[in-house]
Amino acid sequence: MNRARIFSVVAALSLVMAACGGNTDTTTQPDDAQTPTTTSASENTGGTAAPATTSAPATTSAPATTSAPQVGAELAAFRAAIEETTEINSAQMEGKFTIVGAEGLPSDQPISMSFAGAFDNTTGDFSTSIDLGGMLESAAALGEEIPPEFAEMFSAMEIRQIGDTAYIKFPFITMFLGVDTEWLSMPAEDSEGVGDFTGGFVPTNPTDLLESFEDVDATIEDLGRETLRGAEVTHYRVTVDAAALAEADPDALNGLGAGDLSQIPDLPIHFWIDDDGLLHKFEFAVDGSEVIAEPGEAFESMVVTFEIYGYNEPVNIEAPDPATVTDSEDLGDFFDFDL
Repeated sequence: MNRARIFSVVAALSLVMAACGGNTDTTTQPDDAQTPTTTSASENTGGTAAPATTSAPATTSAPATTSAPQVGAELAAFRAAIEETTEINSAQMEGKFTIVGAEGLPSDQPISMSFAGAFDNTTGDFSTSIDLGGMLESAAALGEEIPPEFAEMFSAMEIRQIGDTAYIKFPFITMFLGVDTEWLSMPAEDSEGVGDFTGGFVPTNPTDLLESFEDVDATIEDLGRETLRGAEVTHYRVTVDAAALAEADPDALNGLGAGDLSQIPDLPIHFWIDDDGLLHKFEFAVDGSEVIAEPGEAFESMVVTFEIYGYNEPVNIEAPDPATVTDSEDLGDFFDFDL
């Protein structure tokens, strides 16, 4: 997945709008104080003709090997919940991505992107609708006037993946390519470049991301009971060693869309888990001062939130009407660029 930052995209949007030309929401960063709770020889006998030899001292038994540290009950329960969640058949999702203090933007202007969708683990299909309005607001904060027709082209994106085919509905792309249909289809592997338009963060199937935490070592803190969408859940703060996680699964942290987190010794991630061991929400907040950022890509803080609900309920992910789809192969060499 391309890891371009969301605020780099905002700057690019400003340039595009300048060439073409006119619900800000902050998320409270969780309190991340941590309280670790895991414990996380035989005798020698001589022959009959010789004097009896003195029995050799019994050899000292080798010290028993130290057993591996026992996994604490809370960590074991957390791992079990992650495994249980990744094995579900289907669910719906909703969430938000927010950056505050992006370099080059006013400090009080967050960049936000909300999304909603559904996924089916039995088929591998998923759909995601992404609201890019917060990015346009951030571009406007740079003093650019956003023409209404441009705002309409860039305000929303929808992605559906069915089998090996991805369908993208994004008026900005179809306009750029001169396509007169609503949808563009392409091999699923070619659609990853859409992350360039969402700061490298493409919300698809959250269970793919959660698999990175199945065997993670962490400290767990129980923050009490809450209710989410009518479900009774327990709120946990799970603090992981980002460097160790990156070493075990190099792609895990990239999937969070936060940049290079591998040097953060203690990365707190909040999880809300019900009594059946299913995850209903996870959220992590990053202090930008702890992130290795490229010049021009620094930020003060970032929060990513996923909610998962409607477990194992049927989801209906359908391909668009063929009359509304242009196949990327029909565009020939013109489509041979890094989406």
